[in-house]
Formats: sequence, C-alpha cells, structure tokens
Amino acid sequence: MQTLQDIFSKTNMLEASKRIRKSNAAGLDGISPKLVPTLIDNEYDTILKNIVNGTYTPEKARTYGKRKTNGGIRTIAINSAIDRCIIACLYQNLYDIITPVLTEHTYAYIKNRGCIEAIRTLARLAKDGYTYFAKIDIEKCFDNIKHDMILFKLKKLGIHDDVLRIINKLLKMDYDNAERHDILGCPQGSATSPILMELVLDSLDKELMRRHLQFIRYADDIIVAYKSKEAAKHGLLSITKILYKKCKLRPNGKSQVHSISEGVPVLGYVIYNDTNGAVHLKPKEAKLKDLYDKLHDLTNSHHRTEVIIYKMNCIIRGWLTYFRHAEISEMTLEIDETIEQLLTRLEAKRGDSIDRSKLISCNTLYSQLYRPLQPMTSIHLPFC
Repeated sequence: MQTLQDIFSKTNMLEASKRIRKSNAAGLDGISPKLVPTLIDNEYDTILKNIVNGTYTPEKARTYGKRKTNGGIRTIAINSAIDRCIIACLYQNLYDIITPVLTEHTYAYIKNRGCIEAIRTLARLAKDGYTYFAKIDIEKCFDNIKHDMILFKLKKLGIHDDVLRIINKLLKMDYDNAERHDILGCPQGSATSPILMELVLDSLDKELMRRHLQFIRYADDIIVAYKSKEAAKHGLLSITKILYKKCKLRPNGKSQVHSISEGVPVLGYVIYNDTNGAVHLKPKEAKLKDLYDKLHDLTNSHHRTEVIIYKMNCIIRGWLTYFRHAEISEMTLEIDETIEQLLTRLEAKRGDSIDRSKLISCNTLYSQLYRPLQPMTSIHLPFC
C-alpha cells in the first residue's frame, strides 16, 4: 500500500490542482481555480508536513441545497482549495484499491461503465424471461452510511492507519452552516464519497450474488430480476433485511415491484416490452416535464432572444444526448411544436420577431443521435 508521501506527492497534488482548475469552480475560500496550482506549488512543503505529522485538519466546509428533479433537496459540501486537492489525491488512491474488489453488478462511478450498460443488462434479463423487477431505493444513502463501517472495510483492504486517520477527519469535518457528521454520513460533493459508498454497498452485492440473484446496482438504486410477481414481492422484503444486516441502511418508501410489461423506471428511462417481447426505452414522464419546465422558464426570462436560442439549444442537445437510446421520434416532433408555441408567445410579448435560423430542430438532432438499444450479450462485464 502507498504511504502518505506517495499518495500526496507533489506530482499528485499538482495534478489534482490542475483538475480543479479545469472544473472552473472556486472552493469555499474563494480562491480562483486558476490560482490553485500556484498555491499548491508554493505551499506544498507545509501541506505535506502537516499531513505526515498528523496536524492536518480540514478547514470548515459549507453546504448548500441543490434541487433534485423529483422535488427533493440534495445537500452538497464545498471545501477549500487545499482540502479539495487532498481529497482528489485520496480518491485516486482509494479508486485503485477499491474498484478491483467490487462485483460486476455495480455500474456507477466505474470507468467504462454507466447507466446505459446497466439498462442493457436489464434488457438482457428481460429478454431471458425475467418479467418482474424489485426496485430498491436506499433512504438518504450518503447521509446514513456509518463511519465505523467505512473505516473497518478500508482497514480490511490493508489501508494504513495514518491514511485512515485523514479519511476519518474528512468524514467528521466541521461546517460553518450545518452540524458535523460525528457518526455517520459521507459529504456529497466530496470526490471520495461515491467510492466509499460503493465499498459499503459491495457487501450487499456479494450477498445477492451468493444467493444467485440477477441484479444491477447503480449507486444507491438496486434492481433485482425475478420471473414471477410473488417471487419479486418476497425478494423485496428479503433484500430489505439484507440491506440493513450488511450495510445498516434502509430502503425508502419508493421501493416497489415493477413488471416489464407496464414499464420499469431506471435512471430517467422506462424500460418495457411490447406484445412480441421486444424491449424498448422511453423517458420517464417526470424527465419530459422537467424539459418542458426548463424551456418554459427560459422563454419567461429577461435574456436577449439570441441568448434564449443558445441556451435552448444547449438544453435540447443535453436532453437528447442522454435519451438517444429511447424511441421518441414522435415525441421530438411534439417538443419542436411546443418550442415554436413558446417562441411565438415570446414574440407577442416582446413585440419583435425572433430569428430561428440557429435554433436546433429537436426531431432532426434526434435522428442524428439515435442509437437503438442493444441488450447486453453477456450479463458480466470486466472492469477496465
């Protein structure tokens, strides 16, 4: 295992500072991202000395609420520039140690894996005759992960005590506008939190594998496949008990059984089959509503019309890029019609015509981006 000097070498710290610079987001201390590499270069010896002799203490962080598409609030932590560099170095070390021990059933936060690979796996399961899916959403997963469980699992992986002490300090950091997490909770916004969550939930994955269940997990969303409704209902209750036993976490009220014929919601999509058994994708209704809300808010803004067109193009391109695997040709025509109605109203409101020459056609762009869903040929993917 790497020592503190290896993890927080000047090369690693400077690389971390360059990534922060690219993010173009200032930390809590207000230091411009462009100045972070210079700050690390000038202060490196002092930073390393404090880390090695155990006197390093994270500066107070601050939290802010980010609204989720389902109407909830996600609490995000903002750290100082130096703390962000330290966290980034820790992340790379932890990633290299943790990912090799994770199962092939996890799809979030892993290189060369993502939501589409998870959906392709579900499509393969549906094709293989699994018609009911128990979907388990964990109640405030990041907020409820116990610190002692994280540290115990890291210790089992052979991570040095001095590294564990730094991780423990970061887990228990002070906030200037919120209570500190003394016993449980991983700060969202910290680069290390997702990989630490993966390590904790890996115990659940391995138990589900031991029981020979077919499933995918994307972060704190678990979907387990069954061939009957009764088995899925029983499985949902059983997995709830396993989740608490292995991870000391509980599902929220959204956990339920879905049939593939009616549609299984997963990562913004709905996966369903037709009467011939072919598997299809469409966006969740909430995602379509979210798109319309953004377009409506934009045309109600005070921006110049050319700015509105530019921002509208960005929204459309981002939405279609994500849903490029869904079969929504007719839906994109409806979106184009809605956009035209919004712009016509804006013209009437402002008393001036709007140049549409640079406006993206939703239907045309979709025809260029569309990629048919291909079910996974094998349930298991290697880590890369």
